[in-house]
Parts: sequence; structure tokens; C-alpha cells
Amino acid sequence: MKKLILSLQFLSMLFALPCSTYPMFDSKKKEDIEMNRIISPYNHKPSLIDKLSGSMQDRIAQYLSFNDRESDAEFFKRTQSLLKNKEFKHVCKNGYIELTMEFNFFKDFLGFQPDNIVKVYSHYTKITNMLRIPCISSWRNCRKFFECAPHFSKAILLEDSDEKTRVNMFDLIARKRIYTEEWKRDDKLLSDAVALSSDGTKFALVEKIEDSWDSLLKIKDIVRNEIETIIIPVGLAERVDFNKQGTKIIIQNKEGRYIHPLADKQEHALKTEKTLAAYFRQKGIRKQSPQQDQNLS
Repeated sequence: MKKLILSLQFLSMLFALPCSTYPMFDSKKKEDIEMNRIISPYNHKPSLIDKLSGSMQDRIAQYLSFNDRESDAEFFKRTQSLLKNKEFKHVCKNGYIELTMEFNFFKDFLGFQPDNIVKVYSHYTKITNMLRIPCISSWRNCRKFFECAPHFSKAILLEDSDEKTRVNMFDLIARKRIYTEEWKRDDKLLSDAVALSSDGTKFALVEKIEDSWDSLLKIKDIVRNEIETIIIPVGLAERVDFNKQGTKIIIQNKEGRYIHPLADKQEHALKTEKTLAAYFRQKGIRKQSPQQDQNLS
């Protein structure tokens, strides 16, 4: 079945393109083809994928990987593999994102704190871009948490010291800091994990409640400037993660996992639905006709 899916995915890239592109061996002149494109830009023959039934197309879509949605099984598998990562380095298929510190003798001598360096390396360009931000003032006694959004376009850095907690968010594509916030830390609370949603509008952190088997899950909506606080039955959280579509949060440790919904079942099902047309549109493989675009919207 997997070989069939891979074959169809490859064939779709070949045959699903609009036939208005220039044929390699065509007797028509280039001007005639260009004029035909202007008059009828959506005049193309049915592709191999178009000949498949709707149910077969939907079945194929379930095996494909989307950037903006994932099933619960994919969500659990992805976050389970992240549970083993204890380093400040996140590797993806296009490169890696890493958090380091840069010390300067003169700055240290004068009492200045070192810098946090977020490195973004691309396998394609072979270039490393860096984002620089000074460490928190009490950096010597500071716990750090550095995580990326599910599609690696954004990152979040949480610094938790005895005095205060600070959160910084970065847009890795635009190479800039997009949000910062800090607050005095409650002596009874200590951060265990942090996560960032795909769209960068929400972040979540888990704090251990002293002398309790429970923890606090805090979800900050940056756009609305609202904080939702939930008591969860997790003693010590090792990770917290959003799913790609931002409808669920998972908190887990070696003993198990806890899932908190961020949307009702209907909204979750709508945002999780996988179709072949949506996959092609996301990858930019096909050009839809006006009627098809209306059906997909």
C-alpha cells in the first residue's frame, strides 16, 4: 500500500500540472499557445488523480504528511520521539535550530550578562543565520527551555530564575524576535516545560505545584492577552506540545501523557480533515479551476 501511495504521489506531480505549459514537441507556435493560455487559462485535461474516485483520493490523503494538520496518531508519534530530546538542538529535514551562549571576557569583567544565540542552519544554502539576545540578569542560576513550533518556522525560549521568568519568541524565517514577556516568579512554582503553537499566537508552559502530585498548565493567548490556567494530574512534566492545527495540547513524561483540548470535537475534526485537493494546494502542485477553487473553499 505504501508503494502505491508513493507512486501516486510521484505521478501526481507529473500529471496533475496544468496542460497549458509549453509542450516539448508541439507543432503549434509559441504565440498561439500563449494566446490560448490568456483566453482559457484553466483549459486542461483530466489528470490521473482526477480519474480516481473521491473515496480513493481521501484514502491516499491519510498517508500523506501535511504542514498544518495531523491525526492524533501522528501527533502522539511525533511528540513521543521529541520526549527523548534533552538538548537545545532541534533537527529537521531542512537543517537545524540550536540555542547556545556566547561569553565575552570584557562584558563578563564589567558585569554584563552573556548573550543567547539562536542558530538557524539550512542544508540547502549552507548558511547559518543567528539571532542574538542578552541572557536574563540572573543567568547563573537560570533554567532554560528552548522549543520550536511544529513546523520549525518559530521558536520560544523560556528562562526561569529565582527572581523572575522571561519568555522570548522568534520568527526564524524573518529572523527577528516577535514577542517578549517577563514576570516575577512564584516561589511555589517552577517551570518544567514550554511549547509554542504553529501560528505563534499561543504558548503554553507547565509549572510544578510544590508538595502536590498535580501541575499547572498555563496557556497564554498573545493576541487576546488572556491566560488560561488548568490544574492537570501530572506530577512532573517532561514535555508539552501543541498539535500542528492548534486544537490539542499534550503533556507527557515517562509514565504517561495527558491531553487537553483547545477546540470542540467539530472544530477539531474540521481542522484535522485530510483531502488530496488540500494537499496539492498546500504543496503548490496543481492549479485549480475557478469552479474547483469554489468547491474547496
